[in-house]
Amino acid sequence: MTISSINESSAQYRTDIFKSMLHLRDEIDDIIETIEVLSNQELLEGLRRSLKDLDSGNVYELTDIDDLDELWSTE
Repeated sequence: MTISSINESSAQYRTDIFKSMLHLRDEIDDIIETIEVLSNQELLEGLRRSLKDLDSGNVYELTDIDDLDELWSTE
C-alpha cells in the first residue's frame, strides 16, 4: 500500500464519518421536532380537528389564489 492510497483511504474515512454525523444530526433534529409537536396540546388538537374534517369530507380543492379568495368571501 502506498502513501497516496493510505491518504486517500484516510480522506474517504473522514468523509464517511462526516456524512454519518450529518445523518445523525438530521435524525436527532427529527426526534426533537416530534417531541415538540407531541408536547403541544393545542397543535395536537388542531391536527385532530383536521383529521376529522378530512374524514367527513369537509375539504376544499384550491388550484390558485383566486379559489382561496372565493372560499373566504363565501364564509
